[in-house]
Amino acid sequence: MDVYLGSVKSIADHPVLPVLELSIPQWRYLIVDLLPASLQSLSGHSFLNLQRLKLIQYESDLHVDVFQLMRAPVLREFVVFPRQSWHAFEHVPFPWSRLTSVTHFPAFDVEALNYLRTMADLKELDVLASSETRTPIHDVVSLSKLRCLTITESEDATGRSKEFFSALKLPALSELTLKFVRESVSHFPISPLPLGNLTTLDIHGGMNSHKENTQSLLNFLTLTHHVDSLRLSDNAMTLEFVDGLNLVKLTGGSPVRLPCLRVLDIGECGIAPTLNNDLDELFEMLYSRLPAVTVGGKQGAEEKVNANATGAEHAHRRCLKTVRFPRCLYVQTRTEWKETFLELTSRAELECGVTVRDDYA
Repeated sequence: MDVYLGSVKSIADHPVLPVLELSIPQWRYLIVDLLPASLQSLSGHSFLNLQRLKLIQYESDLHVDVFQLMRAPVLREFVVFPRQSWHAFEHVPFPWSRLTSVTHFPAFDVEALNYLRTMADLKELDVLASSETRTPIHDVVSLSKLRCLTITESEDATGRSKEFFSALKLPALSELTLKFVRESVSHFPISPLPLGNLTTLDIHGGMNSHKENTQSLLNFLTLTHHVDSLRLSDNAMTLEFVDGLNLVKLTGGSPVRLPCLRVLDIGECGIAPTLNNDLDELFEMLYSRLPAVTVGGKQGAEEKVNANATGAEHAHRRCLKTVRFPRCLYVQTRTEWKETFLELTSRAELECGVTVRDDYA
């Protein structure tokens, strides 16, 4: 049974509450949006089958004893919104070590970090990096089973996501989402070793406003050797970024970014003026990553890629299968761009099994 309890007034004396409490053993998903006084009415119960709990609490005076007697032995997913001090959960008998998903985790709350170190089964973590707390993380936090990590950086916390990520040891991480404020300088994580199991990367913001952001992102992509799906949103695609992914333009010693890229989703991006005036650069980058089939006038590009890689290494560099184009990509403004786009689409669908979704049509 899924239950939502919400009220802007206290429900502690509401006549329906005793009746509702009879069904508590059947609750599996509970969303609570109540005042502290109403929350008190839930304490003392055993939520024997509760697996998911979402706490929406806007009051700042969340008392420590509210949850002390609230037992949920099979709880696996925990969401706190908005950010709360984890002092309130200090004595809550939740099975912290068995939680598999935590959302809106306060990155630099010292109490929260202590809990995080005990979450041995954690597989999904959504983190809010803000400047409200400046607690330094001295010891590495190891989360051996964590597969999915989302870090959202607040407007006043530039660089905090990088700081938090650098304090984590994540051997099983396969999906990473980074959310930056549009106008900020973006500090991408720097891992001492390539992220060997990371296959899905989702970046919101990170290239707008500041020129150094694009280079910072390109530097980060040299660590993501096994990423096969890249999604960029709330960004303006720049000529510098496109060139950084172009396999044709590789020179001796140049890092190969995203050699296993199969899915490129730039559907929620804008197009920077410098790139919009020269879409040939975008098309050339896409051709350089498609599996080797010579089409039309693109043989020169194919040969250049061959010159930069051989054997198995070369095969892994050209495996693009799906591209989602920006809504604002107006290729019909020039005849040759339209022809190139149609040729690319035809090649993708018929010869490579590629699905190229065009959102502007």
